[in-house]
Amino acid sequence: MRVKCPKCGKEGVLVRHTVKSKGHTYVYTAVKHVDHGRIKRCIISRGQETTTMSQDDILEMLNSLYQHAREKARSGDREELERFLAWIERRLNPLIARIYEEASAILEQKE
Repeated sequence: MRVKCPKCGKEGVLVRHTVKSKGHTYVYTAVKHVDHGRIKRCIISRGQETTTMSQDDILEMLNSLYQHAREKARSGDREELERFLAWIERRLNPLIARIYEEASAILEQKE
């Protein structure tokens, strides 16, 4: 999904960028876009020595995607916001429901 880069303002694709250095793996959130004919990544979150993103990073990414789609819709291009809402309905809502059910069942189990 295309987003407006909060760092440089250009349109690009939100990606997870992984770098391995000296036996450590760092994961960054970045916006990848073309700048003067070259692919460029603007890092928008600090690297974490982990293979998963934090909950705050995920919320920040979802919020950024929504804000970008909302702004395009306000300027007359509704397609991206419609795709975002369809993605939430098809993919995100079922995942959240499953996570909630499984986690609740685990927490309700007596030790």
